[in-house]
Amino acid sequence: LAPLGALYGGLAVAIALGTGLPTVVLAQMLGWAVVVVAGLAILRPRRTTATPVAVPYQAILAFSLSMIAYVGIRPLILNLDRLVIGWLRPVADVGVYDIAATLSLQSSIILGSLNAIIFPQLGALHAKGDHQAMSRLFQTVTRWVLQLTAPLTFSVILLRAELMSWFGPEFILGASSLAVLSLAQFIHSIAGPVGGTLMMTGHERWLLVNTVLMATTNAALNVLLVGEYGIVGAAWATLAAVLVWNVSSMIELYHFHRLIPYTPTHLRYIALAALLYLPLEALTAWLDHRLAAWAAAIAFAALYGGGVLLIGLEDEDKKLLQTIRRKLTGGRL
Repeated sequence: LAPLGALYGGLAVAIALGTGLPTVVLAQMLGWAVVVVAGLAILRPRRTTATPVAVPYQAILAFSLSMIAYVGIRPLILNLDRLVIGWLRPVADVGVYDIAATLSLQSSIILGSLNAIIFPQLGALHAKGDHQAMSRLFQTVTRWVLQLTAPLTFSVILLRAELMSWFGPEFILGASSLAVLSLAQFIHSIAGPVGGTLMMTGHERWLLVNTVLMATTNAALNVLLVGEYGIVGAAWATLAAVLVWNVSSMIELYHFHRLIPYTPTHLRYIALAALLYLPLEALTAWLDHRLAAWAAAIAFAALYGGGVLLIGLEDEDKKLLQTIRRKLTGGRL
């Protein structure tokens, strides 16, 4: 909270005194200094009568260095496409692409919410060496993400032009980029918490390797595609980089833990989404009307939900629905 408080405090002081950006930067630096001092105070050596425990300094250092490098590379990856667009294309394209990229992030909300629940359980199962239970739990999470994310993602894709038009007619040019970036986020989400699982199971170096590989792929393809294809090329470069990162992570998780993220049920859900989307996309393009896009998005969500029920729910899904029902009814079934 200290950096955040310092940031807003610096903004208030800068506005009140008219001192501008230097005051904000100085306040942010002071906020982080407070965090460092407080952290050192918390971690300071204390006298204790307990039996000394050997601290694996080398392992901690190796883990810390890998994570520092990973955290340092991530901002570059997240902004690399925008940097290349600003370098090779008109500056206005950066604004259009940024809106499309922001709207595409809706697919990651579900996975991000489940990560906080899944990571402690995966860690406990890994400590027990129960890789089969880890695989089942991972499959449950990817199935829930797929069930909940597919209607959201493909509705956004069907409504891409309508959503971009909210920001002005000039932003409609980013509709195709929104579709590609939404698909990239969908792929990332249904892959499951592969990165966090690698980190928690002691394979943070492979997480770093995958991140470097993703950054290299993203940089090369952006430079290759943006000049000729503009922001759509940047979107495809991002999708390719996301594929590289997630596929390599899944291969490593299978190699180390025999962890398989999907079952035949997952493949049926994916096939259902594709079979529903393609005709609805064609129908929307043929009618070429904003109401047609809204109708197609609503139809996709309704038909996909019905299709999931027809395919059948797993036992874990039924238990989850029973838990939700008990919560909503106050324990009365």
